[in-house]
This record gives sequence, structure tokens and C-alpha cells, in this order.
Amino acid sequence: MKRSVFIAMCVSLLIVVSMAGCAPKVKSRILMPAEVNLKGYKNVAVIDFEGKGNAGQNVSRWLEAALLNAKVGGAPYFKVVTRSQLTKVLKEQEIQMTGLTDPATSKQVGKILGVDAIISGTIDGYDIDDGSYTEERQKSYRSGGKTYTKTYYVNCTERRAYVSFTVNFIGVETGNIEISEPVSFQRRAHACGGARNTQLPPQSQMLKDCAQVSIERFVKKITPHYVWQELKLKTKDDSPGLSFLSKGSKEDKARQKQVNGYIKDACEYAKQGDWDNALRMFHKAVELKPESPAVNYDLGVVYETTGELEKAREYYEKAASLKADSDYIKACSHIETRIKKRDEVKKQMR
Repeated sequence: MKRSVFIAMCVSLLIVVSMAGCAPKVKSRILMPAEVNLKGYKNVAVIDFEGKGNAGQNVSRWLEAALLNAKVGGAPYFKVVTRSQLTKVLKEQEIQMTGLTDPATSKQVGKILGVDAIISGTIDGYDIDDGSYTEERQKSYRSGGKTYTKTYYVNCTERRAYVSFTVNFIGVETGNIEISEPVSFQRRAHACGGARNTQLPPQSQMLKDCAQVSIERFVKKITPHYVWQELKLKTKDDSPGLSFLSKGSKEDKARQKQVNGYIKDACEYAKQGDWDNALRMFHKAVELKPESPAVNYDLGVVYETTGELEKAREYYEKAASLKADSDYIKACSHIETRIKKRDEVKKQMR
């Protein structure tokens, strides 16, 4: 994979710049590695989960859809054999879906379908219930020119949904369970008053929401995935000794004013998402004042946001060496973690 393509995958082109006071905050999506490296498995099939009536079929169907939509760089990370294809082969081979948990059978079907792994599971919990309670409330009213408070009670309903299941990722060739992961999620909803039953989300929707949150957690565990990151730019030079600048020469004062002007312009370009011009202005500032911690740090932020992590590390380290500011020290630690995660993603890419 070419370096430029990989950078585009690791750093999404969707970059948002928000303004909090005077300090721009840069938000970007970055690609994080899967917790479990399943690089050797490309083609997978999801079979019906066991237990809890139709819940097993529902969860396996939603998991299949989630895996089809798990994409890295615009391409699916796994090639998923659809349930219709799987059902057709099982019918032809006169094999029951549950028989695929047997290593010999799964190996046979895997060869026919070209599948490297089969994902099975067990529904441990798929429950929903409603509970009643009363809630104390107060309202004010006026009478005889005075204000009074009246206490009253309303009937309320709490709807609780809970979904729990265990997912098994089974290698077809070996029959080994590469990962067995229990996942669960619960959701609560409240409504009060006479129309409370119509105000609550439908039971089926709450169960589906819980299942999909659990599925999302599992999919993130086995596939590289994007997360949002926010970084803050500095808006002024913070070189040591600035408090004594009033005693400096006219040249020093003029240089300081020009540096802050470049920083201001760079931040404006960053606000617009114009990273080329933001870099150009920050580089002008650092050429004029290479000992400025803030400018070096800002260059690190821009390079990190655009995916050039080694350059970002260089400027973060320079900023920290110039000034032992907590932001600069944290940035050095943070960028090392980013580089490590990026290298892990490289190892997981096919």
C-alpha cells in the first residue's frame, strides 16, 4: 500500500474546526487498530445464534449487516458470505445451521464457500420489562395575592431493556475459537402521565438498540475503526521572557508583533480547513522565531491532523524542550501513542 493512500485511510478527510473562545479546536477522524488482529481471516460467515427464540436470528442478521458496513479506506475489512448463500449451500449439503459449530462440518462448508471463519454465538439475555413508580412534583399558583406551592404525584413507567450474548469467531481450517467475547448493553426509558405508554419507545426498538450497541462494540474489537480526536491550537507566542519584552528593542517588539500576526492568520486558515496555507503561515512564524514553543506546537498539531506523525513528533518535542508546559509534554506522549497505533493498523491491513 502506497504511503499517501495509507495516510488518507488513517486520517479521514472530514476535518472540523470549532472555535472555543479564541482558541481553535481541530477535530478529525483517525483510524485505530482492532484490539484483536484477525488479519489472516478475510472471508467470514455469520450463522444463527442459539437461544431466546427469534433473538438469535435477529442478532446474527444485525451482526452480518454491521460486518458488511465495517469499512477501512472505503473497502470492507471482511468479505461476508450472505445468509442466502450460506443457506443455499447448507440445503444442498443437507446440513443444519447448528451443525456448523462442529469443526469437521464447518471445515467442509468453509471450503465450499471459500470461508476462512465462521461466527457463531449464544444469546444469554434478551429481556424487557416495565416497572411502575410514582414521582413527586410541585406547581405554583396564586390566590388572594399570594403565591402557594402544591405538591402532587404522577404515575410513571420505567421500561428496561437488556441484551447480552457471547460471540465466537471460529477458524474454519483449525476449528479453533480465535476469540470468544461476551458483550451486553442495557437501556432505560421513562415516561409519566396518562399517555406514558405511548411516549415510551417500542419494546422491539429498545431491544434492537441494545443489540446493535453490543454488536458495534464487538465489531470495533475485531476491525480497525475510526474515532474522533480533538486538538487545540495556540493563538499567541509564549516564548520565555515575554513579560520583559517591554524593555526590549524596537526590533524585538516588531518581530513579536509579526509572529503573532502570522499565528493569527494561520489560525484563521485552520478555521477554514485550509491546511496548506495554515502550514505556510506557521512556518513563516517559526522561521522568524524558531524559539517560540507555541508555534512549534501548532505546527505539530497541523502535521498530526494531516497524518504526518513523524513531523508532528519533531515539532512537539521542540516545543516541550523550549518550555515545560503541560500541553506540550502531553502532546509528546500522545503522539508516541498515535504512531504506535498507526503502526498496529499497518500490520492489520490486508
